[in-house]
Amino acid sequence: MESQRKAAINLMDSWLINSDNFVILDNETTGLDEHDEIVKVAVIDMSGKVLLNTLVNPIQPIPYEATQIHGITNDDVKTAPRFDIVWNKHLKEILSNKNILCYNSDFDIRMIYQSLEYYDVDYVDIKSECVMLTYTDYCNSDRWISLENASNWQGVSQFQNHRAVDDCKLTLGVIKSVAENYCREVENG
Repeated sequence: MESQRKAAINLMDSWLINSDNFVILDNETTGLDEHDEIVKVAVIDMSGKVLLNTLVNPIQPIPYEATQIHGITNDDVKTAPRFDIVWNKHLKEILSNKNILCYNSDFDIRMIYQSLEYYDVDYVDIKSECVMLTYTDYCNSDRWISLENASNWQGVSQFQNHRAVDDCKLTLGVIKSVAENYCREVENG
């Protein structure tokens, strides 16, 4: 188990060392199913600089249940661009030649491809790594650990309102905290 933890620490540390190659992405969506879409997307670099933080007007209405989670209403997105515009004008370029870190990359990357399916746009191969699975390995857990729990456990709890850009910053905070705590452990023997 200790080797699994060390591998997770080394991976997170490599993300910070090679920070020019990585960005952190998070989405808010209309739901979790195969027909749901992105309603907000945010991307930050590894220094925490916001590269993109935009609402997205989905084709389908945002269900009340989704609004209860992320606070985004149909009125909020009615003048926002559709996902194809966000993709073509911003997101495709930001993500090209980068590795994308997500807290639950399977979901966030699936939602990008799923949202693109509504439009006739060019896809790119998205390279991603899952911070949630890496953090789970770090904790030697056999269960996924929520971003809320991970950030609280790592003392990174300044953004707890389930917004895409704040979730990106929490994810970065978890990565940095693991690396910094490990450095202190090594220094203290």
